[in-house]
Amino acid sequence: MCRIFPYLIDQLDEESRKLGRALREEDRIRVVEEVLKTVTPGNKVNLLLTDGTMLYVHSNYRASLYQRNDGDTVWISTFPLDENEWEELPLNTLRVFRGNTLRHQGADHGNEYFDSEEKMKLLYLDFANL
Repeated sequence: MCRIFPYLIDQLDEESRKLGRALREEDRIRVVEEVLKTVTPGNKVNLLLTDGTMLYVHSNYRASLYQRNDGDTVWISTFPLDENEWEELPLNTLRVFRGNTLRHQGADHGNEYFDSEEKMKLLYLDFANL
């Protein structure tokens, strides 16, 4: 995981050089999504990252990141912190917040992480029996 952050920074820098200007919000979102599509196959990637303006949130591992919005604040946690309503973050999807507003929700990249082949089979069987 330690290598993903430097890779992301390199990709953002490269995109800025290629465009010949500072990256706009939509540029940064696009680059982060591209990096996630590249690094998530076979890797568990929970991401909480800010660029000082926006908060980027991603998980590709079930039941590992939750969100609660109380109107003024968006809370993100690895487990529900209280009795209020917490929702599991959508898997394999980048969410970007600006303040307490969801600025962007990307498409599902499909690279869910499984601890083991056995766990993947059990989840598949649970899904198939719905």
